[in-house]
Amino acid sequence: MRWQGDIRGIYTARHGYRLLTSASIHTDPQLHFVEWQKLWKLPVPLKVKNFLWRCMRNILQVREMLKARHVWERGGCLFCLSNMETMDHLFCSCPIKAQVWHDFTILHNDSLVLLLNGALCSPSVKGAIHVAAKLWLLWNARNDVVWKGKLLRITDLLSQAAWLSDLWFSTYTRGVADTDVAPTAASWTPSPPHRLKCNVDAAVFEDSAGFGLVVKDHARVFVSAYNARLGCGRDLYLVEAMVVREALSWLMSNGYTDFILEPDSLNFCSSFNSCLLDLSYVGLLVEQCHCIANDIGNVFVHHVRRSVNRVAHVLAWAIGSSSVLGSWVSVPPTCIAHLVSY
Repeated sequence: MRWQGDIRGIYTARHGYRLLTSASIHTDPQLHFVEWQKLWKLPVPLKVKNFLWRCMRNILQVREMLKARHVWERGGCLFCLSNMETMDHLFCSCPIKAQVWHDFTILHNDSLVLLLNGALCSPSVKGAIHVAAKLWLLWNARNDVVWKGKLLRITDLLSQAAWLSDLWFSTYTRGVADTDVAPTAASWTPSPPHRLKCNVDAAVFEDSAGFGLVVKDHARVFVSAYNARLGCGRDLYLVEAMVVREALSWLMSNGYTDFILEPDSLNFCSSFNSCLLDLSYVGLLVEQCHCIANDIGNVFVHHVRRSVNRVAHVLAWAIGSSSVLGSWVSVPPTCIAHLVSY
């Protein structure tokens, strides 16, 4: 028995909760919020991002939400005569909407999800900030009515929204032009002295799969390499696990006893280095890798970026593009000779 909602096949209450809530929140496919990355990158304070996140997860504590949780039994909108206070009503349908959103150019309607999706997809970053500022101030104005008895003044809210959006834009976008430059590619890091490092990668073809591994020492000197075909399906995670098992077996048979193994499969590395039970379909392979590693001696499995793993990647894919197949000692094969020193 295994739980398909987790890569390790283990059921947790979190997975069950996500399964239930994903079926109940925003059942209309047009009302799904999809701009999560743009939301977290929006140049506004973190507390405002958290507020918008709660809105999009449908957990903001408006009165209808409180009623559903048996916290509040009566009362409706604090700004009009409506007997229901939902997020869509508070921010979009209430008569104050016409006064708050009249100067904004994004097409809006009675859905907060569509409003925020449209704002974040707008080419104007300052426009998206302006929407966030208005939503934030509307929520604070609502809470001022509840806890302080302070009435909302639209003119004050609009002036504060303009001031806040200018402040957030000038504060949180400062230096963006410098930080948006693409980061430099990560480079291969040598192993400590007297310890080898082995990079390994998988290649999945139309009718087969294969792998390549390259061993270098702490001075970046080529030691050995090996590539071979695998008799398995095209499931990438399964192939990656089989690749590590075959690599460990080859390293053990060739007398390597102290090395760092670097695949670029984060799922496998997390599973191999985890103390949790693995009930997934590759769990047996992970356990076999543990047994081989224990028989070898000092074996450390570290995840590495794909860009750093280029030399093993090229050797693995050479299986399908040429007749390069086998093992090499001291002298690397031609296909990776220009990469081994990097």
